[in-house]
Amino acid sequence: MGFASVGLAQPDTNAPAPEDREAENVISIYSAAYDNISGINFDPNWGQSGHQQVDPEYDPGTGQFILAYPNFNYQGTEFPAFNASGMEYLHVSIWVPEGTSRMVKVTPIDDTGETLVEVPLTPGEWNSVDLPKDAFTGMTWQNVIQLKFDGQFNADGSGNTTPFDVYLDNVFFWKEASSAEDDATLSDLQVDGETIDGFDPNVFDYTYELTADETTPPQITLATTTNPNATSDITQADEVPGDATVVVVSENGENERTYTVSYLSTIPTEAPPQQPAINPDGVISILSDAYDDIEVDAYSAVWDDSDIEFVEVGGATTMRIDFGNFVGVDFSNNKQDMSDMTHFHIDFYTGNDSFDKSFNLKLSNFGGTDAEVNALEYSITMASDPPIADGEWVTVDVPLDEWSPVNGTDRSDVAQFIISSNLDVVYVANIYAYNASDVSTETTESPNRFELQQNYPNPFNPTTNITYSIPNSGDVTLEVFNLVGQKVATLVDGVQTAGSHTQSFDATNLSSGVYLYRLGFEGTVQTRQMMLIK
Repeated sequence: MGFASVGLAQPDTNAPAPEDREAENVISIYSAAYDNISGINFDPNWGQSGHQQVDPEYDPGTGQFILAYPNFNYQGTEFPAFNASGMEYLHVSIWVPEGTSRMVKVTPIDDTGETLVEVPLTPGEWNSVDLPKDAFTGMTWQNVIQLKFDGQFNADGSGNTTPFDVYLDNVFFWKEASSAEDDATLSDLQVDGETIDGFDPNVFDYTYELTADETTPPQITLATTTNPNATSDITQADEVPGDATVVVVSENGENERTYTVSYLSTIPTEAPPQQPAINPDGVISILSDAYDDIEVDAYSAVWDDSDIEFVEVGGATTMRIDFGNFVGVDFSNNKQDMSDMTHFHIDFYTGNDSFDKSFNLKLSNFGGTDAEVNALEYSITMASDPPIADGEWVTVDVPLDEWSPVNGTDRSDVAQFIISSNLDVVYVANIYAYNASDVSTETTESPNRFELQQNYPNPFNPTTNITYSIPNSGDVTLEVFNLVGQKVATLVDGVQTAGSHTQSFDATNLSSGVYLYRLGFEGTVQTRQMMLIK
């Protein structure tokens, strides 16, 4: 690895060791003094001049590593999102060669953006500084996903993109240890007798998910102050959605913290829509119970800022996404040729208010390289087809040639699937690309029960398939009505055998709108809605 040679070009010592601090008062990115967070990528490809030259194990001759940025103009570091809102300072130690007449700025990056702050430098020696949180104007540090160092400035503030060498040590967030009398935090917060998921004394806002049919808010049953002499006041929520709060006042009365628990009906009670049978040669499945999934490197890549978990909804495998800004499904070690695929499908559900929100999809094509060359994008909003909705499963089943191309339409080397959204919590299922010519009229299951499935696709134009099952042979009616109760079509009226059936519905002669389809069998009726958009 080559370094510039200007005076004393490389440090021969480590930065001064920081003082001892308790673990709860530090979030360390790079330091031998503390436990660093996991999942750090010190050299993401942001187009910087020193990409693939970063060395996090550079030995200045002491046997203790420092972080080297040779050929530096700017450099990013990525890691799983964490909450640093309770921290008070960002500490950095920087060394640049003697004779360097340049400025280095630093910023965390969170969901509020970034604010570059200058680090005072004396070339040829270690410069250790503690930058206060309020210097990063407008930032909350609540969802920190990246750290950026920028050296594209001369010391007088003018622009200069010529690369130079930079060395780092002891990069961490920290806060002052508070005395017991000043403390206004909780050591435990319980809802209905159990500590709330993700509880941390320095995290003050929580979302508590309920199923779509739950309307009675849970109760805060315990709020333990860290200092027993501090006081707390609980206000319970009286409806769903709604907020419960705990206000904690320190023993000396000088500090006050408010913990908020927001109750939201976000969990679907119905399974994702049933999928059609597709010839295995005509489907590339990323996540679905209906088809064989490809091998995926990570369903939440190290470079995304969202949390996921796999849950069962109605017996179906579903991915719950707690969005920061985006989640990345990475299969760059198993890239897929989607050139012959005609459509892309995903089902998603949110119980949150979807008004003026978006759910955005992206297929990233590497084109035989190690990074994105072009991409295809599709956005689901109130005005899209299908439109976004809350409290129900939305099926996106759109021809790939209707997606928006970014730098080209090639999809022969797809390596990543990315979802970005401001919907907070979303459940997704049945993510796959397919060739429409391989879709069968049969379904993937033959349940022996009376059940009416959601039509597929939905919304549709002008045809859709309606799948249902009956437990035994008998008289079946399948009819379609408009919203004023007028029958517009009879699709089935007669005896059918037990098992699963699919009936096509052609709405060519109908106008756009919401329609009801009703299945009748042995005195039992089930009804669902479908949307025709022309």
